Amino acid sequence: MDGENLKGFVKNKICEIEERIKTLHSIQRMLTDLLNTSEEDIQNYLQSFRI
Repeated sequence: MDGENLKGFVKNKICEIEERIKTLHSIQRMLTDLLNTSEEDIQNYLQSFRI
């Protein structure tokens, strides 16, 4: 692999890693929001599925 091919390969891998990091940050925000949900809200949500 010559220098230019290696640079391109590394650049692509960096882009892939950055996309994965964005996805992980998104998941982290979602989980943080879920942890901040009150017990009452959770119970109300679950109750909405019961007949």
